[in-house]
Amino acid sequence: MECSMSETGTQTSRQWLTPSMVLVRGLLMLPWLSISPAAANSMDIVIANGPQAGTYKLPAANMICMNVKARKLFSAAYKDSTAQDATVISGTGVNVFNPDEAGPKRGEITIRFGDPDEKRPAAYNISIARDSKNLLTMKKSGKVAEVAFDGQTKTGAKLRVLATCTEIEEF
Repeated sequence: MECSMSETGTQTSRQWLTPSMVLVRGLLMLPWLSISPAAANSMDIVIANGPQAGTYKLPAANMICMNVKARKLFSAAYKDSTAQDATVISGTGVNVFNPDEAGPKRGEITIRFGDPDEKRPAAYNISIARDSKNLLTMKKSGKVAEVAFDGQTKTGAKLRVLATCTEIEEF
């Protein structure tokens, strides 16, 4: 902080530049800066065959990723409480058991279509054992986790699920 004074004690052309003035000037510049927002959580599902065949990109606003350390569980979940149509995904859960263990992962995948309050089983519910022919992987890089599944249901429906978690709730 610098200020020069004349012999009479009045301030000269150099003004005080306090830290708060720098902060205010910086904040005023933010709207003109090009700041790229962090990527949000995402989940993509591809169902290759069957009545719900298609590619689904689920909105990040309805998604949460959680790491529950006490239960040794990592979850990526999605819910659309307004879904009514049987062609719309109303809920998805991807659970990885013991996510910090090395090697093949075990877990479960649940994908539900239609009214989330309806009392019917999920359209797809898959349990994945370590020795399963279905492949469940989890990669962590910094604060980002990626869970991928590539396999099929007992009835032969082929599924691919990719959940990318950038905002992870830690419990």
